[in-house]
Amino acid sequence: MIKQIIIAVAIFLSCAFPFYGQENYSILDNIDVPTKLIRLVDECLNDFNNPLSKELSLIEDPLSVAIINKIKYEELANLNSNKIRRKLINFYPDGLKGHILQFACYHQNELVLIWNLYAKKVDDAYSLESSIYYNTASYHSTKVGKTIYHHINDINISRAKTFDKKNHEIAKQFNLPAQSFDFYMVRDYQELQKLIGIDYSKKQIGQTRDGWGVIKDQFIFSVMNNEDFSHDIFHYYSGTVHERPTRNWVTEEGLAYLWGNAYYTIEHNGENANQEELVEILKEFLIQNPSLDFYSLFTDHFWNDTTEIYKELAPDIKVGRVIAGIICHEVQQTKGQEGLNQLITCGDGKDRFDNFMDMTEKLLGLNRNNFDEKIRVYLNR
Repeated sequence: MIKQIIIAVAIFLSCAFPFYGQENYSILDNIDVPTKLIRLVDECLNDFNNPLSKELSLIEDPLSVAIINKIKYEELANLNSNKIRRKLINFYPDGLKGHILQFACYHQNELVLIWNLYAKKVDDAYSLESSIYYNTASYHSTKVGKTIYHHINDINISRAKTFDKKNHEIAKQFNLPAQSFDFYMVRDYQELQKLIGIDYSKKQIGQTRDGWGVIKDQFIFSVMNNEDFSHDIFHYYSGTVHERPTRNWVTEEGLAYLWGNAYYTIEHNGENANQEELVEILKEFLIQNPSLDFYSLFTDHFWNDTTEIYKELAPDIKVGRVIAGIICHEVQQTKGQEGLNQLITCGDGKDRFDNFMDMTEKLLGLNRNNFDEKIRVYLNR
C-alpha cells in the first residue's frame, strides 16, 4: 500500500513540479518508508516526458489542479532561482481510506512552504487530490440562488442574496448568463491557505484580508467570511468578454467598486462598503478640505491610499478607485454600456492613467486640465 502511494506521489511530483538533480527530493529519516523506495521515487521523477497528461491522470478535478498551480507559484514566489528542494516530512492515515502526505519546500536551506496532499483510496488503488475535500468533509452546504456555500457556521443569508442579485445584474451588463459558483467560507486568508493544504507560506506571512476567486469559472473563497464576492465577479465577467491586454485596470477597479463593492470588508462589522457610502464620505472630506486637488487624489492614491479618508471603515479602501467609480457612473449615465465597453477596453499600457484619460476625454470631455472642476460636478449630481 505504501509503495503504491509513494510511486503515485513520485509520478505526481515529476509532472506538476520542476526538479533539478537527485538531491532535490527526499523523505524524512523517521518516516517508515523503505530506503529502496527513495531511489524508485527519484527514478520516477526523471522518467516522464509528458507532464500535462501525467498530471491530469492523477489529479483530474479543476479545483485540485488550480490549488496545485497555486502551490507551485508560492514555492517559487520572490525567488531568483527555481532550484528548490522538497522533503516528505509527514505521512499518516486519516482513519478512513486515505493518507495525508505533507511536504516541506526549501530554497538554499530556507523554508519557503509547507503543503500537503491527500491520497484517496479508489477500489484497490490510490489517487492524489488536494486536501481541501478532506478538510471540508464535515462542512455544511447551503444553496442561495446560483451559489452553493460551503461553511462550518451559519451563513448570512441576506448578504448571500445580495451576492446572487449582483451576480445576475453584472452578468446581464455583459450579455452573459449568471454563473453558478461553489463558495467556500473562510475567516481569513490564513484559514483559506490551510483549507487548501498550505500550512505555511513565506510569501503569505501575516496576510489575512484577501480571498481567492473566481477559480476555474466556478470556485470562490471568501474575503474575511463575507458572502458577497461581487467585486471580483465583475473582473471575472469582464475577463470572459474582453481580452486581457485590452482591459484597463483603472476602469476595471472603478466599475468593480461601482457595481460590486470595495472588496475589503468593514473592520467593525464585517459588512461590505458600497460605492454610495464611500462617495458620501468623500463629500464630507471635500467639505473639510475645499482646496483638494482631485487629480492628485485620483492618481496618487489609486494603488496605495495614504489619505486615511476611509480609515474608520477599512484601511484597504482606496479613494482613487472611488473616484474612478464616479467617472464610470458618469459614462454609464451618458454613454451607456457601449461607452463603458470602450472605457474597459482602452488598453493597459505603460501608464494606465494615460489610456484611461484619453478615453474619458473622448467620452466625457474629461481631461487633466478640467478634472477637478468636472469631478466636483459629478459628485453633486
